[in-house]
Amino acid sequence: MLSKNEFQPLPQFEEEKASVNQLKINDDVQPNQVKVSFTGSDELKDSGATYIKVYLELDEGNKFEDHFNCDEESKDCLFTVDKGNAANVIKNIKEKEISFSLKKKKFLYKTNLDTQSFKLKDLYSKATCDKTVSLNGIAVPVSVSIKQAINGKEMEIAQKTRMVLGKIPPPFKTAEEAHNKTIITGRPPTATQAQAPAPAQPARAQPASSAAAAA
Repeated sequence: MLSKNEFQPLPQFEEEKASVNQLKINDDVQPNQVKVSFTGSDELKDSGATYIKVYLELDEGNKFEDHFNCDEESKDCLFTVDKGNAANVIKNIKEKEISFSLKKKKFLYKTNLDTQSFKLKDLYSKATCDKTVSLNGIAVPVSVSIKQAINGKEMEIAQKTRMVLGKIPPPFKTAEEAHNKTIITGRPPTATQAQAPAPAQPARAQPASSAAAAA
C-alpha cells in the first residue's frame, strides 16, 4: 500500500553550466563595420612620437583613417561601410592591406618616423586578426575585427547557463514507513495512514507457571 508524503518538499530549479560549441561572433561589430584596436605601452609613450595613423582603403568609396595617440592606454577605431554594397566590400577585405604610420608632431610640422602594413587575409577564416606591428623598433599590438569570419566557419567554446529541475525526493512511501515515522516524530498519522493496518507483532512466550496452571 502506498501513502502520499505530505511533507515532501517541492522540487527546486538549479543553475547548470555547460560548454557549447558555437559560431564565433563579434557582438560589438556590425556586419558593415570594421574595428581596429590599439594597445599602448610605456615604450611607445617614451618614444618621443606623437601618434599612430591607421589607414584602410576597402574600395573607391570606402577609405578610412584614424589615429591613436602614443600616450593612450588603448583605443578602438570603428569604420562603417556604406550599407548599399557592404556585404561585398566586407567579403573582399581579405585581399586588402591596412597600414600604420608612426608620426611625430612639432608645432605645425609632422614627421613620419616609420610605416608598416599587412594584408587582412586572416579575416577569411577568423573574425579577428591579431598582429604586432613594429614601428621604428617599437612593438605595437593591434587587432582588426569584423562581425564574423568571411567563410562563416569559425567556432568557439562558450559557457552557457541554463535552469534545470533539481533532484526530486521519492514521492511515495509505504504505509508501514508512515506508521513508523509517526511513532518516531510524534506526529499523528493522516487519515490514509490511520486506516493502514499496523504491522503484525510477534507472539510473546508465556511463563512456565502460567502454562501449568492453565493445564
